[in-house]
Amino acid sequence: MGNITVNSGKKLTTFGSKKVSFGTLSPSSSYATGGESYTANKFQFGKILKLYVFPSGGYMAEVDHDNKKVKILGQRADSTSSGVIKLEEVSSGSDLSSQEFPYIAIGY
Repeated sequence: MGNITVNSGKKLTTFGSKKVSFGTLSPSSSYATGGESYTANKFQFGKILKLYVFPSGGYMAEVDHDNKKVKILGQRADSTSSGVIKLEEVSSGSDLSSQEFPYIAIGY
């Protein structure tokens, strides 16, 4: 199972006792189907209330808060002629470690 690396930036205390963390996330060198795992302590929180992950390098990220995973999506090679671009999860074992996805995390 892949574990995401958190490259933390500033930590700001706001919203009363809540913290906001800004930085980038880097997936592992061997992406795990279903998403890369994360824990609150990687963000220096006891609990994450919300995690927002932004696109990077042509990839999108989908956060699964219930299972504490970040799924990485890429453009499907066989897009339809309708002009709609479809996204699908990247292949298991893909090396995405050079990608850095900006994030904002809210927790305490």
